[in-house]
Order: sequence, then structure tokens, then C-alpha cells
Amino acid sequence: MVDAAEDAEALPAGPHEKRARRPPPMRRPPPQGSAGHVLTPVAASEHHSTAMRIASVIHIPGLLQTVDQVRALGSNAVPPLAPHEVEHRVSYRIKRQVVIYGERAIPLTAIVHEAALRMGFGGPAVARAQLKHLIEVSTRENVSVLVIPFGAGTLPGSGQSIVYCSAVVPQLDTVQLDTYHGSEFLDATHNW
Repeated sequence: MVDAAEDAEALPAGPHEKRARRPPPMRRPPPQGSAGHVLTPVAASEHHSTAMRIASVIHIPGLLQTVDQVRALGSNAVPPLAPHEVEHRVSYRIKRQVVIYGERAIPLTAIVHEAALRMGFGGPAVARAQLKHLIEVSTRENVSVLVIPFGAGTLPGSGQSIVYCSAVVPQLDTVQLDTYHGSEFLDATHNW
């Protein structure tokens, strides 16, 4: 089994960042094309979390995706990604899952809209395998999966994924919002 700390060291770091407790708020991502572009701040938040809550409407949360689901999503990105970039992102996403499967597995609550369960990314076989995986992982002691049915109507933040990463000290908790322009990180310094 891979140790979470060892795995985090293997994750690429962007040229403008130091390995820190967690990413600073509203961090500028490393330059386009660098290995750590956009992905590193997310992985750092996950790695340093003591617990996570994720709410998603369109996609199964990345920490619960299968390899084929990740590949299907990456292969349909806009703008298109080169095949080697898709495989890099698949590898990176799967390595990040150590936070819920590793020796220091953290509690994860995934709040998933019924739409995400029905999207069918990658075709029927990939979707079926993803749903089976979601059922299996939801039996883990540290993972809770809650489903919001279509009949629930609208909900706050329904147009974006929201990730809440708890820290050892509440003032270090971080919220990641997926916006139309990329990820935005909020912390205790924001007035909410």
C-alpha cells in the first residue's frame, strides 16, 4: 500500500509554489503546460485534509471515479487534450485517491446529484462499472455517499462542484469552488 505522505511527494509541484500546509487562497496556477497546472493546489488541499465533503451535480467526485471514468472525461475535454496529457491526468487523479484508500484514510462525505449518476460518460459499460464502484466504495467505513434526487428541486451552488477540506485547525479549512474559469480557493480570510 502507498503511504499518503510518500505519494504526495511524488505529485508534481508547479514552478511557483513551495510545498506548504495547503494552497493559499485564490492562488495563481502554474503556467499553462506545466505538470502542476491547476491540479497541484487541489491535491495539496486533499492531502492535508483531516476530512472532506464534496458536492457535485454533473460528475461523480474525482476521488470516487474509476480509471475508465477519468479517461472518458479527459478524452472529451474542451479544448481537447493530447493522449499523453489525458493519461497524465488519469494517473494523477488515481494517485490522489490515496487520501481515502491509504493507511491514513480520511473521512469523505460525497453529496452527489442524481444527474451525475445518470450521465453515462464513456458509454454504458463505463457508466455501469462506475456505479458499481460507487456502491462498493460507499461500504467503506470512512466514505459516505448521499444522493440528491431530481425531485429535490434547485439547491445552492448547483452549477458548480464544491469541496470542503477540513484542517487540523478550523481557521485553515479550505473551500474549493469549480467555476467556469477554473478552481477558486476560499479560506477563513474570506467573509462568508
